[in-house]
Amino acid sequence: MSRFAKTITVLILLSLAVPLAGLAFGLDSPNYSKEPLAPFPTFRLDSEYGPQFDRWWSDHFPFRSAIVTAYHKCLGALTGVSGSDQVVKGREGWYFFTPTIRDYVRSDYLDTRDAAKIARSWEIQRRYVEESGRSFIICVAPNKSTVYPEFMPSWIRIVGEKRPIEYLKAMVSDECYLEDVLLQEKETAPYHLYHREDTHWNLLGSYVAYREVLSRLFLSDRSLSFGEPRVEAEGWEGDLTNMLFPALRSSGEDIVFSGNEKEYTAKRPMRSPEDPVIETINGTKEGTVLMFRDSFANAWIDFFSNTFRTVHYSHVEPYRYDLLEEVDPDYVILEFAERNLDRMLLTTPELDAPQAFEIDGALRQVGAVGGEIEYEKRHHRHFYNFLPHDRQWAKELDAVQLFDGQSWYEAFPIYEQKDVSDNHRLYGFSLYTSKASDWSRIRYRTTEGWYEAVLDFVQ
Repeated sequence: MSRFAKTITVLILLSLAVPLAGLAFGLDSPNYSKEPLAPFPTFRLDSEYGPQFDRWWSDHFPFRSAIVTAYHKCLGALTGVSGSDQVVKGREGWYFFTPTIRDYVRSDYLDTRDAAKIARSWEIQRRYVEESGRSFIICVAPNKSTVYPEFMPSWIRIVGEKRPIEYLKAMVSDECYLEDVLLQEKETAPYHLYHREDTHWNLLGSYVAYREVLSRLFLSDRSLSFGEPRVEAEGWEGDLTNMLFPALRSSGEDIVFSGNEKEYTAKRPMRSPEDPVIETINGTKEGTVLMFRDSFANAWIDFFSNTFRTVHYSHVEPYRYDLLEEVDPDYVILEFAERNLDRMLLTTPELDAPQAFEIDGALRQVGAVGGEIEYEKRHHRHFYNFLPHDRQWAKELDAVQLFDGQSWYEAFPIYEQKDVSDNHRLYGFSLYTSKASDWSRIRYRTTEGWYEAVLDFVQ
């Protein structure tokens, strides 16, 4: 055996022996990654236990974080690319979240028909909130690559004509698409608006977006000033670099405001900004806000909680509109990140189906529509999930109304899909009702107009 072969053999044996020695002696390297690790599986004799144990071991074997960090450091130095399928290494020390790349390259994971479904869903939610006398606003936080495309790596090429969110902007132009104000602010801002090593906007970008939301709600006079922003060279732990280098505590630059003082209190102890439910109280202010949100709103908590008397932040899907009664908000804000746009087609907002909207155009009678109904009780409501036999026909729908023998109700053009691991989207429609119903007829709209038919679905 050659010296090279002997060296390789020794290295392989060491790579196997070191984790086992660490396990035996309780040794390990620190892990600063923010990624959730696989839990230890409950033992059972079936085909699932082996893969589950393998995932647990892959996440927990001793010195994993040190080995992963060393691998990514070496790979980055030699090739200039990331070794993680979740992180893209950009230019000048910037990193990007891989799921946002499909938007950057203008892929067709959503098309105009999908956008029309989302637009109808937004319309149903807006009418439901506004008919109760409350203000409603939808805010889309842009991906980092949307605001800073110049830092994307040159090897990623744009292949399509439009980002999926642009289809929605063409259909529903008056919503709060925050990329517009952020791109404008970027030209004159003293610092970047997003973290280099994190998925999200920094405090300056968040503040720009916060002021735009208040402006859209005609509340600019309530917008708070926190002084001039300044940069701190260290202090921010980037979620992207923590994925790549879990043994090293990320400490990137951060933007802070000298006048940003916490004036509110949390109704319940807050473990982190990622808590599913956060409610804050500020006795010196007025107004109540209900905010359905994702992780981009983490940086909003100080701003909005310092501005309003009560803010209820819900990081839960589906959106629960029964909170309107519990929270009694003056303003309802639906915030989500651009990268999460397709989630609007996966979960049905939880609200009582409203009376059907007025039909725009003629109504043509056609043959029966068949499929399957999934039914269950959720939070004292009846949930109906319809999966048509004709999948292509279902994809063409952008509005659906159902008849229970007495009245027509507005349904969401969404089939709530439990498993999307294969990235194969199913199409249908769904709705919640306060009482059990037998659905007998359907009205639906496609690009060719409105149709009515017998509903022949089986449960």
